Amino acid sequence: IRFCYFLVGGAFIHYMGYKFVVHPNEDIHKNSPHVHVCKDDHSVRYSLETLERYKQDKVPHSFISDEKKIIIPYLKMNREKLLRFWNLYMNGFVPPVEDEKGRQYYAES
Repeated sequence: IRFCYFLVGGAFIHYMGYKFVVHPNEDIHKNSPHVHVCKDDHSVRYSLETLERYKQDKVPHSFISDEKKIIIPYLKMNREKLLRFWNLYMNGFVPPVEDEKGRQYYAES
């Protein structure tokens, strides 16, 4: 089961215990599309262009062991969707909610 949430604080997608987060208004990294991958109080940024993790982020052992079997494959499968979220947020738009079947709607409607 995959859950996807869109909140004022960003777009969240939960998958196999990891949370993939695209934050809005990240002016400091505005020209570097990336996603935060979070689990158990740890967060590591991955480039949406190269799918590599940012070298300056502390990487817990669990991330290193799960990169090949969970994180990188998930990023490869969902790169386009995450880039859409990134582009929508960077242009000041809030993306719609997406259900399990890929149908989109705005929570207000």
